[in-house]
Amino acid sequence: MSFSNEQTEELKIRLLEEKKKILSHLKDAKKESTFGGGSEDLEEEGDETEEFANYLGVEQIEEDAIHDIDIALDKIITGAYGICEQCGKEISYELLSIRPESKLCKECKLAEHSI
Repeated sequence: MSFSNEQTEELKIRLLEEKKKILSHLKDAKKESTFGGGSEDLEEEGDETEEFANYLGVEQIEEDAIHDIDIALDKIITGAYGICEQCGKEISYELLSIRPESKLCKECKLAEHSI
């Protein structure tokens, strides 16, 4: 990895901040939920069911993001951070500064989306 220690530390801090933000959002969403409140109003029960389904979708996306962040943080520790999982080339600092949890370089990411 040809990033400076300062660049790596900056990306690590961003990853940790993003993880903290996602965990906080998940915790708040669970607190605010009124799922299964035992309402006898069918319309309200339908709304709660729809809200719960939406929550599960968002929860899965956020849990996947936490997983990707954890992988990136582990790679920082092992020295494998910033290496494309597909081709083995270095992921540009420019790309990592936009998405620090990126697993693919720009070329592999573009190729993946063009399929």
